[in-house]
Amino acid sequence: MEKIKVLHITQFLHYGGMERLIVNLAKEMDRSKFDISVCLLEPFRDTYFERELKRLGVPLYSLNSKNIPNPLIFFRLLSLLKRLRPHILHTHLKAVRYSFLPRLFAGIPVHIHTMHALARIDTKKTKDRFINRLIFRYGNVKIVSVSKEVARSVKAVYGVDSEVIYNGVEVDEFSNNLKRKSDFVHILNIASFKKEKNISLLIDAFSEAIMQERKIKLFLVGNGPQRSLLEQQIEKKGIRELVTLLGWRSDIPEIFANCDILALSSDSEGLGMVLIEAMAAGRPIIATRVGGIPEIVEDGASGILVTPGDSHAFAEAILKLARDENLREEMGRKGREKAEKEFNMKIVALKYERLYEKLVLDNEPN
Repeated sequence: MEKIKVLHITQFLHYGGMERLIVNLAKEMDRSKFDISVCLLEPFRDTYFERELKRLGVPLYSLNSKNIPNPLIFFRLLSLLKRLRPHILHTHLKAVRYSFLPRLFAGIPVHIHTMHALARIDTKKTKDRFINRLIFRYGNVKIVSVSKEVARSVKAVYGVDSEVIYNGVEVDEFSNNLKRKSDFVHILNIASFKKEKNISLLIDAFSEAIMQERKIKLFLVGNGPQRSLLEQQIEKKGIRELVTLLGWRSDIPEIFANCDILALSSDSEGLGMVLIEAMAAGRPIIATRVGGIPEIVEDGASGILVTPGDSHAFAEAILKLARDENLREEMGRKGREKAEKEFNMKIVALKYERLYEKLVLDNEPN
């Protein structure tokens, strides 16, 4: 039987849940049944995820478009599709708008698009939403949402239904990181330094918490447009010696091994892959009750959920977990159990395999 050829198309492979999903699918899917390849709209940047795909032997292509939108994308992608002849086009983020017409001209029968964020956040411009609405309603595109909340947002914004497949992680990668001993409790945040992640709130909450509990430290993994503002905030609060900015890191299991609590203070979140990673690592979570987060983190069981924008409540949650090692271990254990049962990447890959096979079979000519 011929292998099903799947081509993932995305704008870039920087750092985030979308990138990790593509790499994890390439790693876990049955290579005897599927051929996976990946195409970037932008030039190669030698990122960790690009290197990881190459290490896995996954063909990686670039349309080398330094400016988007760019009309050359249409011709370059059409040429690539005619050469590769994939059975399935699987798009992510804004790649759906640039891939749709080349896919039609190339006669690719199946188009899947994964929605990684709430629809109103994923696409903010009115013009782009209008194009998406046309594609999703009339273009025979199968939408996969990474959470039920994302699916609800797709229905509200575009008026179409979508299938929910949660993201997953390689749970076994975190198996050796279940205990840590130190005089300080280490709090970890992994996120892009951008407005919707509201890391400023976490810094405010941490600053309030250390007024009552000095033996805590904060580690920020990430980078982005708000970095200088966050650095200024840290200096102004006088907590420079207790906050470490680590930049983007690829050794996420090792980072979790050296921390005790994950804190995510987002104002908006489609799912939050880092939450699943924290659970796999056996770490309790403090997070805002937004987007798909309550679907992942069970308040009072695997973590503590607080109202978005409430830095005092966030500080209280930090103090509660920082002062109670037994509670941290119990929440971490429950999170680990849930990650193994519900968010193991092997299960996620199998769901995508079944979806691919069904859609290819449904689109075979009679």
